[in-house]
Parts: sequence; structure tokens; C-alpha cells
Amino acid sequence: MGRFPNRTVFLNVLFAVMGTTLRFGFNITLINPMGMILNEILTKTARTHYHWDLEDPDQAKWRPYVFGATGGALALGSIIGSLTYGYWVNRVGRRQMLLLVQIMFMVFSVMAILTHYDAFELFFFSQLFSGVFLAYGIATTTTFIAEVSDPSHASFLNSLVVVSIEVGTATCNLLGINVIFGNEDLWPLLIFAPFALNFVCFFGVLLYGKETPHSLLQQGDRDAAVYSIQYYADCSIEEAEEKVKAIEVMNQSNLKLLSVRQVLRNPKTRKPLLLTACLGAAQVLSGVIAMGMFGTSIFVERAHLTRTTAGILNFGLTTSFLMGVFIALFFLTKISHRILLLVCLPVLALCNATYAGCIIYAHSNPDTLIPAYGIAVALFIFGLFFSNSLEKIGFFCGALITPREALPATASTSVLVLNTTAFIIPPIFAPLLDNFHGYAFIPFVVTNIGFWVIFLLFYPKKTLMEQMSAEALEDVQGGDSKVAPVAVGLSNETAGETNNLSSTSKPSNEKL
Repeated sequence: MGRFPNRTVFLNVLFAVMGTTLRFGFNITLINPMGMILNEILTKTARTHYHWDLEDPDQAKWRPYVFGATGGALALGSIIGSLTYGYWVNRVGRRQMLLLVQIMFMVFSVMAILTHYDAFELFFFSQLFSGVFLAYGIATTTTFIAEVSDPSHASFLNSLVVVSIEVGTATCNLLGINVIFGNEDLWPLLIFAPFALNFVCFFGVLLYGKETPHSLLQQGDRDAAVYSIQYYADCSIEEAEEKVKAIEVMNQSNLKLLSVRQVLRNPKTRKPLLLTACLGAAQVLSGVIAMGMFGTSIFVERAHLTRTTAGILNFGLTTSFLMGVFIALFFLTKISHRILLLVCLPVLALCNATYAGCIIYAHSNPDTLIPAYGIAVALFIFGLFFSNSLEKIGFFCGALITPREALPATASTSVLVLNTTAFIIPPIFAPLLDNFHGYAFIPFVVTNIGFWVIFLLFYPKKTLMEQMSAEALEDVQGGDSKVAPVAVGLSNETAGETNNLSSTSKPSNEKL
């Protein structure tokens, strides 16, 4: 097996990732470059449709609440999607779900473009419904990767998920610069860009994608599952038959998965679930959502930069998140996750304190650009450290510290907490920023320090994944060859042992 996946697997994963997680990064950032344009549309919509004059000083106080609620709409949709995905997961195949997600994203893009006709409501609902299908799409993509890839390639392919989110964020900020598409005349082209991407990904999945063997076996179509393995693993029919048997053995030997209530009642699994939930909340309460959604507005309204300069600066700074992801994936993989958290959280608190101090200083000294430079440096440092700690560890945390039987409940709880927090923060932060300026960042300083204390006291010094890696390294160095566990993906090594496993009525736990 080569170091990288074959062309068929890579292309299919690429289409799935670009059509879902890259779109997620784009959508969650969209309100940032479009903030001032949306404010103008909101004013016109309120006056035309509801006879509500938001330019009246007595009514203007409601503007940040409406704008903040719009910022949280995507997260609210993700909550709905997270809660309802379990109903669809085994009723709709992975390929069909990916196709459906691409179609719906194109529909929601058209809805957002129609906002141009003084219909702010359409933008709100396009974000809300996009959140639902983003939850479906991301969950399906990660499952798709696990089911069509060799286990030795799964880590590399899953890293594309994290990278594509940051690529979507940086792309949105680049296209949203005032001199490109982020102006009153060309902003519909900013929303058309992800429409074009989903159009390409739809035909990519339609023409090159096949249903996964796991999904086909769940539907009882064994012959199609064999063909699917031949397609993705590029192997003979005999090898495909052996891999199907391996998947069937794995399905028969699966542990009984625990519900959230059962996980909370078990002391062994309760702590990982609570820590993973805390990590999900820590990602949002670090301040990343606030700067991700309102960064350009802060540079213009608080640091007194022009819209073009603010857009260029914001794009340059969001690339720091992408740089941080690459650093985390290629250079910091062997550093203890506990150490990363304990080092990065105080740095993030310091960055938020810098935001607060700079905005407060700019409010009293509007003629100086020192606050803009201070915010820029702090945001660049924030991006590097956030990507190296909270984002990286948060994405894999459930697998890092959670027993296998509690993994689905832990992961779903973490996603629910993250999305709930992301829904609550924008409607609260926008009015705070409007009324209290830089003091709006003080709660993020407190929460970063609070989560630092929690992880210092309770996060394990070595995660389950780190312990397993260390034990595997000792086995290799000591020359002790053990039977590898049956993997989820399409592994040749796994299939090679199927003859021994299937020769008995029930394989032993030791062999499994």
C-alpha cells in the first residue's frame, strides 16, 4: 500500500470535502466581509417591509441584535442538523446524501443572492438552512472517508477536512475585499463563488462517485458492495470478496454503543464526554467566532481603517489560521495535546486582552493607527495558536480520550455544545461591542483562563491515542508482532486475515 491514496479515492474525497467543509469555512465567514452591505440591506428591508426605521436613534439599538442573530443562524441550523442526522444516516446512502447536500447548497446560494432585492430575510434563512445541510455534509464526509479509504490513509484524508475549512475562510475574505467582490455592486458574485464550487462537486460526485460498501451492506446489496470495493480499492474480485467478509466480521463484533445518558452514568466515560464538551465550548469562547464574523467591521469602525485596507489585512491575517493548521499537522504531531492546550489557552487570553485594550484606546484616540496594528499582530498570533491547539485537538478529541463504545455519544455532545455556543455568542457579542466597545472581549479573556484551569486539573497527561501509539512503537521496537484490529476502511492487511477469522463461528476477542 502506497503512502498516499489512489486516484479514485483521492478525487472522491476531494469532491466531498470541497463541497461540504470548504463551504462551511466560507459560510461561517461570509458575514464578515459583507457586514456593512448587509447592514444597508437590513435598513432598507426593515423600512420597506415592516415600516421600521432603524436609522432612528431610538430604533437603531435593535440593529446589533438582528445582525447578531443573523450571525448565529448558521450555528442554529447546524444544531438542527446534528439532532436530525441520526434519523437519515442509515436511510440515505453516503453518495445520495452528498449529492443532496450539493443541490441544497446551490438553492441556498440563489436565496442569498436574491437578498439584493431588499429581502434581508432570504439571507437569514439561507444561512439557517445551510447550517442544517452543513451538519449533514460534514458528518457524511467524515463517514465517507472512513468507509472508502485504507486505514493508513485515513489520517491524511481527514486532515483535508480541517485544511479545507481554513481554505474556505481565507477564500471568503479574499473575494470579499472591497476592490474585488465585497462592494455594493459586485457582492452577488461573492455568493455565486460557492454556488459554482457546489455545481462542480455535484457532477464530480455524480460521475465519479459510488456508494460505499458499508452503506450497501446495510441495505443488503452484497454484490454492489463487492463492486464498490473493487472500484475504490482497485483490486480483484477475490480480494474484494475477502474485504467484504472482513467488514461483515467487524459489524458482527461491534461493541454495543452507549447513549449519552449511559455515558454520563458511567464514571469511566463521563469524564471524556465532559472534557470533549468543554473543548467544543472553548473553541467558540476563545474569541474566534467574534473576530471571524466581525473582524472587518472592527477594523473599519473601531480601528478607523478604510474598507479596502481592512479587507486586505483581514485576508492576510486569516491565512495565519491556515498556516497554523499546516504547522499542527506536519510539525507538532508528537507534542502532548495537554501541553498544547496549557500553552495555547493563556496566549489566546492575552490576544483577547490585546483586542480589548486596542479598541478601548482607539475609541479615545480616533486619529491613530496604533490600535489597528495591535489588533493585527494579536489576530495573527491568535490564528497560529488556535489552529495548533483548539481546532486541531477539538476535531480529533473524541477519538483521543474516549473509549470506543462511548465515541458516538461523546462526539455528538461535543458538536451540539459547540454549535449551541456558536449560536448564542453572536447575538450577545454584537450588542456588547456596540455599547461597550473593547470591553466586549473581556468575557473571552475570562473563559480562556477558566478552560485553562479545567484542562490543567482534568485533561489526562496521556490520551488513549497517545498511549496506544506509544505501546505500538514499543511492540515494533521489541519485535512483538500482534494481530491488527479489524479496521473500518478498505485495508489489504485486514482482508488478508479474513480467511482465518471466517473459519470459526465466532472469532475470539484476542484475534479481533
